Amino acid sequence: MTKVLLAEDDPAISEPLARALRREGYEVDVVTDGESALAQALLAPDLVVLDLGLPKMDGISVLEQWRRA
Repeated sequence: MTKVLLAEDDPAISEPLARALRREGYEVDVVTDGESALAQALLAPDLVVLDLGLPKMDGISVLEQWRRA
């Protein structure tokens, strides 16, 4: 099964998006802050949907640190 990491702090966005992805057969992990997004990204999901305006660490910083790792 394809694993998707959804990093979004607004439940009005993350909940319907996660529900739609699951309905299409994806396994979805939802995180709500940048630190959690980085930790989960390091576990190598198949796809990452990354919000740029996350608490604790913004999406650009997540991406930069993920690339360095």
